[in-house]
Amino acid sequence: MQKIIRNLLLVCLFSGGCAIAVSDYVSSVRREQPIYIALEQPSPSVQGKIDVIEFFWYGCPHCYQYEPVLTRWARKHADVVTLRRIPAGLHDKQVLHQKLYYTLAALNRLGDLHQASYAQIHDKKRALNSDATIASFAREHGIDPVAWRTAFDSDTVRDEATSATALQRAYQATHVPSVAIGGRFLTSPSMVGMSLPYLGQTDEQRYEAVEKLMDDLLLQVKQRNEVPHDSTLAH
Repeated sequence: MQKIIRNLLLVCLFSGGCAIAVSDYVSSVRREQPIYIALEQPSPSVQGKIDVIEFFWYGCPHCYQYEPVLTRWARKHADVVTLRRIPAGLHDKQVLHQKLYYTLAALNRLGDLHQASYAQIHDKKRALNSDATIASFAREHGIDPVAWRTAFDSDTVRDEATSATALQRAYQATHVPSVAIGGRFLTSPSMVGMSLPYLGQTDEQRYEAVEKLMDDLLLQVKQRNEVPHDSTLAH
């Protein structure tokens, strides 16, 4: 769809006001799309805080770009939210990275290798698209090959990946990155981007808009859960 729209706009560059008309039409259609989904399965609080979940995939460049933005947002509300990251698993490449994530967690290496996994793919341009390339990545970062293989092939990692996919489906998170707040709302930069003008839209604009929306959604969850008010919330 986006490719078709871009082609139309290119054609219209030589047709006076045609490009503006097409852009206005596309923007109006996009604005009709929802910027968040209301969920019907409130999640229990985590240590007395609101559960915030990011559904992500290491192979997604948008997830990599959004990672520090979401981290800052979670820190801003650290007194009332707990951020959990759940790796997506709707296709085979994502399932492979689910196993990467949960194996790192099992070996207590998420702290230093979560960001490194993103960087390996997007900065160093080295694909982590097979058991062998992932095992090589782990070995390069000092993980014993036997320990890695044992954890990677374990029932625990398999079951965690299966549970992650089930949770993703339950939350209707069909694309990444997506963020669920308190089990009551799901949104994403791409969903919020639908409310912005089509031409000239930037990642920074989407991130700023989704942060404001998440502030509002968090406030709604807090009010429903009767969590003490956080004066730092934008309203």
